[in-house]
Amino acid sequence: MNIELRGVNVQTSEAIGRFTARQLTRTLGRFTRPVKRVIVRLQDDNGPRRGIDKTCRITIDLVRRGQVSVQARADDAYVAVSRAAERAGWAVGHRLTRARDRRRRGVVRQPA
Repeated sequence: MNIELRGVNVQTSEAIGRFTARQLTRTLGRFTRPVKRVIVRLQDDNGPRRGIDKTCRITIDLVRRGQVSVQARADDAYVAVSRAAERAGWAVGHRLTRARDRRRRGVVRQPA
């Protein structure tokens, strides 16, 4: 699984990179075959001001199944990454289950 971490108005460190990789491996580990690439964007919406302003947006490229995007906001970057990783695991599982069920019913749909 290829994971890219990008920071927008926020400094990304090795610690947040390791934490992100650990969270995504935990939630997406069972989907290693269909997951082609994962892009994680951390953004500080308010800049130096305080508040719930850290956004983590995760985009997952799936083999022959298109893309899945999720996001989470929190006051801490680690919490935002954790919440977004949980949502990503659920969303990828849902997308793959729906695709499997369609194949079983004989409904053919072209990926987006």
